[in-house]
Amino acid sequence: MAMFVGKYKHQKSENLVEFLQAMGVPLIGCKAMASCNPTVEVRREDEKWVIAMNHILRKVVYTFVPGEWVTSEGMGGKAENVFTIEDGMIRQHQKSPRYTLDILREFTPSQLIMVSRQPFRDLEGSSDGCGSCSRGRIGLRIMSLNEQGVW
Repeated sequence: MAMFVGKYKHQKSENLVEFLQAMGVPLIGCKAMASCNPTVEVRREDEKWVIAMNHILRKVVYTFVPGEWVTSEGMGGKAENVFTIEDGMIRQHQKSPRYTLDILREFTPSQLIMVSRQPFRDLEGSSDGCGSCSRGRIGLRIMSLNEQGVW
C-alpha cells in the first residue's frame, strides 16, 4: 500500500469538459477545471488515508478508512463517499442528491491514473442502475509522480 503514497502533478486530461458538463457543472467552471494543473497528494495517517487535491478553484480533501462512508463537499453540495482499496487501486463511490459518481485511482510506479465515471442516465434523468456500463460518461486525468516527493 506504500505504492499509493506520494505527490502527483497533472500531466493530461481527456474528455474532462464533456464529463463535467454531463455532471451539471456550468461551462465556465468546466473550462476552468480543464485548464488547471491540479496536484494530488496521497498519504496514510495510522488507519486513515488522505487524498488531497489542489485545484485552481478549490482544495478537496478526503480523509477515510476503507469501507466506511464519509461525508464531503461535492459538486453542488454534500456527498456521501465510500473508498475501497484493491488490486493496486483506490476506488471511490460518491452519491449526492444530484449525481452518482465512481472514481477509480490506479497507481503505477510513476503515475496516478484517475478515471471518473457517471452512470448512464436516460432522457428523464433517472439512472438505469448500471454503474459500470460502457454507456456511462467518462472523464480521465493522468498525474505523474513527483520524483522528489515535494513541490
